[in-house]
Amino acid sequence: ITTITTVGFGDITPKTEGKPTAQKHSFIKKNAPPVSIRFVHGSPDKPYREDATTHILEISNFVTNKGGPTMASAFPSATVFDQRGHIDPDTFKLEVVDPASGGTIQVKLEALKPVYGAAGTPPTHESFTGADLAARSLTVTAQKVPSGTCYRSPYLRLVANEADQAALPAQTLLVTDMADGNNGDNDKVEILDQLVRASYERPACPAPTKCAAIAEVPIGNDKQHINLCIHILRANVGDGSTGIGGITEQNVRRRTFKWFRRLYAQAQRSPKLVAPNVEFVDPPPDNMITIGQDSGVGATGRNSANAQSFISFTLATSPPRAAADPPDPVVILQLTGLPATLTPGDIGNRIQGALPAAFSAVVEVNCRAFNAPNGSCDVLITRTDGKRVMIQNLATDDTGLLAANGLQVVRINLAQVDIDVPTTRLLVCNPQVRRICRTAPGQDGRLDFYVVGGLFGIDNNGVFSNAARGLALIKAHAVAAAFQPRETCRFSALMGQGGGGATPVMNGADNSPFSYPHEAGHILHDGFHTQPGTANGRTEMMTGDGTSVTDAVDASKRICDVPVNIVYQFYDEVPAHQAATPGRAVAQPAAAVVRMFANGQSVFSAW
Repeated sequence: ITTITTVGFGDITPKTEGKPTAQKHSFIKKNAPPVSIRFVHGSPDKPYREDATTHILEISNFVTNKGGPTMASAFPSATVFDQRGHIDPDTFKLEVVDPASGGTIQVKLEALKPVYGAAGTPPTHESFTGADLAARSLTVTAQKVPSGTCYRSPYLRLVANEADQAALPAQTLLVTDMADGNNGDNDKVEILDQLVRASYERPACPAPTKCAAIAEVPIGNDKQHINLCIHILRANVGDGSTGIGGITEQNVRRRTFKWFRRLYAQAQRSPKLVAPNVEFVDPPPDNMITIGQDSGVGATGRNSANAQSFISFTLATSPPRAAADPPDPVVILQLTGLPATLTPGDIGNRIQGALPAAFSAVVEVNCRAFNAPNGSCDVLITRTDGKRVMIQNLATDDTGLLAANGLQVVRINLAQVDIDVPTTRLLVCNPQVRRICRTAPGQDGRLDFYVVGGLFGIDNNGVFSNAARGLALIKAHAVAAAFQPRETCRFSALMGQGGGGATPVMNGADNSPFSYPHEAGHILHDGFHTQPGTANGRTEMMTGDGTSVTDAVDASKRICDVPVNIVYQFYDEVPAHQAATPGRAVAQPAAAVVRMFANGQSVFSAW
């Protein structure tokens, strides 16, 4: 709702003029029409006063200093209609009516800070102070329109980043956060809770306090939160509130309420930490067995001599047992049944049933790889007394498991987490990634982030090296249900903290500010990157060329919205195509905000 007030114009004072009634006299009606101010977008064909009033402002999704339908033009600076500025639905102008002023006037624009009271009550607002006020204020020159009925400013934009403001300082208002990561009042200041105030003081007003017209409008029309929680892995067991790479809770809160908040404000979304909010978890022990990882092939139940096959392993502990303690139990599982009848899930259930007292297991059958007959199976073994389980001496003589290399204990090096996976098996990822997620299993209804060390893979030269800053696990709604990841491993992402010369992305600095929101973008729009070489793809948050390492006006931080469509890569949503070629991907134009609204709905919550 737009709030419009006038200040200082005073009450009407009646006055009688003594004039002969038989003659014609001329009178001047002062302040007609009355002094007023409003926000407008403008139109190509209506008279100025017939343009609709703008009641809600949005943060622009365009590259700030660019205009036109393809953002190939400079942003117009004149006050008259210009299609290059009009094409962006988030631009606005200020309109002032004052019949007693000259050719140009000055209008003040400022962001108002939300002040929060009791939970569930809307915030009140006040001006920012000091340097924050200066950064969030703008004096705009408005020019009288050709018809002489009012004054109009040039096209203006709201921006959430200082780099955008610096690129177009005369036509942008900064509406941004105050986040410091300390979980106090500064972190609570929402961009989308701010108001924008426009005020005009009449230069000719004789009053000590100048007459003023004021209009205030909110930011955002369909505001919602993005539910997320962050799991920071410790480098060593018991390291307390410090994660691998020295990452602290303050670091990730600052990243969340600064950069994540800034980027998603252009999509009318803002992050909200939900339980367990930010937590520290110990590095995972070697307590998970994976069956049929690369093939989905299970056991034949026979060895090379056509005799009954087996699986065996030792359930050790960490720290190792004392010499006087009972020996670590050894599990020997005889695999019975006809050849090729035991799927990975069958074997997982048999392992679970063979565990000795004081041990238990969670058995999870993963989604099928696109070229596999069955899903692989993970068996996570724990002790009822809480001690860490370390599986040792895993062995089998089963011809099916040996042929497919289908039995392994998952061992994690947090400094160099292996994220390699063939493209044909993208959705099942690999056991290392799934084991990281299961340190604190993901849940539908939120985004789960896991902060680890480096994310490594085999490069084009066959070298195992740092491969990514982040890795997202998506729902993949377009593929058949058998290929969609399970709840523990969808709506999740791993964020790397360096290794091999890579730059940390969750530390307390502002390096690589867009990697974290970029990985969330994969999950929210349930897709991949912009098509290489596509127009404006490099400035999109979901660029396929690697997110920008520093902020700039042309950095990779835009989330395109109608009317702009940019070519992205997604799973083909035509069921017949997926049936013929599971995992088929296509390149198609999309407005990223629209797609995120449709596919991210399950992790959004009311404002």
